[in-house]
Amino acid sequence: MLRKKSANIYPKDEDDIVFVLCAENGNATHLITYDTDLLNIKEYFKFKICKTIEFLSEFRDIPKVK
Repeated sequence: MLRKKSANIYPKDEDDIVFVLCAENGNATHLITYDTDLLNIKEYFKFKICKTIEFLSEFRDIPKVK
């Protein structure tokens, strides 16, 4: 899935900005949350913003390295 560019897209709640910046600057693959402000802007970032169950479902399908 192609993601839109995240230029100047921030959550409505200013307290959530730190989480987005940490994920972006830390090269995170996921940001797990139930916060609707964050979930509403998920298409604007290269990392995936999702709920716990979505992450675990994805994680479960990752092949294990022996």
